Amino acid sequence: MRLLLFVAAVFVSILPPRYRRWWPQEGNADFVRAAAVSGLLQVALCIVLMLVNVLDGFQREVIEIGMMSLNRPDEKLVLPREGIGIFAFANTVFQPANMFMFYMMIEGFIRAFGAFVAGQSLPTLPLTVAAALHGKAEDLYGKWKMGPPVVDQVERVMDKAYDMRVLSCRPKPDWNRHITVEFEDQFYQLMREEKREDARPYVYYLRKSPVGRLVVVVRKYQIDDVLKPPPPKVYPGDHKAT
Repeated sequence: MRLLLFVAAVFVSILPPRYRRWWPQEGNADFVRAAAVSGLLQVALCIVLMLVNVLDGFQREVIEIGMMSLNRPDEKLVLPREGIGIFAFANTVFQPANMFMFYMMIEGFIRAFGAFVAGQSLPTLPLTVAAALHGKAEDLYGKWKMGPPVVDQVERVMDKAYDMRVLSCRPKPDWNRHITVEFEDQFYQLMREEKREDARPYVYYLRKSPVGRLVVVVRKYQIDDVLKPPPPKVYPGDHKAT
């Protein structure tokens, strides 16, 4: 059974993380070793395919270019015999299929190196691009399905369980029990959340932050936050111009 899982992991490791979340051994040592074997097999397979394709294409190109050169009516355009092989080899090697297989061979080296040295199970780039496009399409569909954004609705309840209820058309993934929400100079703590079928399906129940509660992270909240563009991502090394 373990051998079968290892063999299956060799093929699963090619997939981006988005498509292999269901795999039970994701991230363990056996999966990393399977990714290394997968990279080496990718290198070997691409080398074999390239050799077969190049040799077959080289033979055809030699015959085709040689016949075209010998049949020229103008003798000044006749290629020398030594040049036929060079042109045939260059025309064969730089075919799109061979260039793609050469890239896949280099990628296999990188995947194997990443698994052996860094312990990372790197997926193949074409499927990674497909996963990124898939995620972008899902995000766009999700926004289209939720409809145009509208400002949040805030209801003050002053109940024993909560003091304020926020109804929003968009989820607030950064709201949790460990952060503090600041609204109109008051601090609130998230108690629970729910989802319903409505124009504002995301409902958040908050109560005033009790005295003595440790405040570590504060989120300043306004009802029109959903209408504002998300803040730009800042990566290490980026500096704002002064």
